[in-house]
Amino acid sequence: MGGLTLDTGALIALERTRRRIREIVAAAQVGKDRITVPAAVVAEWWRGLTRVAN
Repeated sequence: MGGLTLDTGALIALERTRRRIREIVAAAQVGKDRITVPAAVVAEWWRGLTRVAN
Protein backbone atom coordinates (compact mmCIF):
# COMPACT_ATOMS: atom_id res chain seq x y z
CA MET A 1 0.00 0.00 0.00
CA GLY A 2 1.43 3.34 -1.07
CA GLY A 3 0.20 6.85 -1.39
CA LEU A 4 -0.53 9.53 -3.92
CA THR A 5 -0.14 13.23 -3.20
CA LEU A 6 -1.76 15.57 -5.70
CA ASP A 7 -0.35 18.97 -6.57
CA THR A 8 -2.12 22.00 -8.00
CA GLY A 9 -1.50 20.83 -11.55
CA ALA A 10 -3.20 17.53 -10.78
CA LEU A 11 -6.25 19.34 -9.38
CA ILE A 12 -6.44 21.50 -12.48
CA ALA A 13 -6.17 18.39 -14.65
CA LEU A 14 -8.98 16.74 -12.69
CA GLU A 15 -11.07 19.88 -13.05
CA ARG A 16 -10.52 19.73 -16.80
CA THR A 17 -11.21 15.97 -16.78
CA ARG A 18 -7.86 15.03 -18.28
CA ARG A 19 -7.72 11.31 -18.96
CA ARG A 20 -4.22 10.64 -17.63
CA ILE A 21 -4.78 12.05 -14.15
CA ARG A 22 -8.08 10.20 -13.94
CA GLU A 23 -6.21 6.98 -14.74
CA ILE A 24 -3.62 7.73 -12.07
CA VAL A 25 -6.27 8.41 -9.43
CA ALA A 26 -8.24 5.30 -10.45
CA ALA A 27 -5.11 3.15 -10.13
CA ALA A 28 -4.46 4.57 -6.66
CA GLN A 29 -8.04 3.77 -5.65
CA VAL A 30 -7.76 0.19 -6.94
CA GLY A 31 -4.52 -0.22 -5.00
CA LYS A 32 -6.22 1.25 -1.92
CA ASP A 33 -3.52 3.91 -1.79
CA ARG A 34 -4.12 6.94 0.37
CA ILE A 35 -4.76 10.02 -1.79
CA THR A 36 -3.80 13.30 -0.18
CA VAL A 37 -3.90 16.93 -1.19
CA PRO A 38 -1.96 19.39 0.99
CA ALA A 39 -3.99 22.31 2.32
CA ALA A 40 -1.69 24.80 0.57
CA VAL A 41 -2.42 23.09 -2.76
CA VAL A 42 -6.16 23.31 -2.19
CA ALA A 43 -5.84 27.00 -1.27
CA GLU A 44 -3.76 27.75 -4.37
CA TRP A 45 -6.18 25.89 -6.63
CA TRP A 46 -9.23 27.48 -5.00
CA ARG A 47 -7.84 31.00 -5.36
CA GLY A 48 -7.10 30.34 -9.00
CA LEU A 49 -3.52 31.57 -8.86
CA THR A 50 -2.35 28.91 -11.29
CA ARG A 51 -5.22 28.87 -13.73
CA VAL A 52 -4.02 28.91 -17.33
CA ALA A 53 -5.95 29.42 -20.51
CA ASN A 54 -7.43 26.31 -22.11
